[in-house]
Amino acid sequence: MLLIEKALALYTDKLNANEKIDLSYFEKQLSATDYEEFLELIEFVKLGKSVKVTKDFDRTFAEIDEYRKEYYASDFSKASCFRTEKDAKRKEANDKLNEIFKEEFGDEN
Repeated sequence: MLLIEKALALYTDKLNANEKIDLSYFEKQLSATDYEEFLELIEFVKLGKSVKVTKDFDRTFAEIDEYRKEYYASDFSKASCFRTEKDAKRKEANDKLNEIFKEEFGDEN
């Protein structure tokens, strides 16, 4: 026979390992009164597990979202306004872009 504390520990370990849980095993190993209490208590174990999974998901999602924000903010803002920056090579760069554009699409006018 199992004590209810040991049964809860075994149940929690199986739940955390994503193993199949056979409640009939616990029913056979616990007294009828303990088994009823066990069924009530495993609901709290499941609830605790779902909160942990939700927190892990939220943390991971926040990390990915932060990376996305950094990636898009740093790379695309620079790329999208490169033609408006005033520097010594601006005219040369614009001329080269216009030349390439004309070569690629010049006959479509």
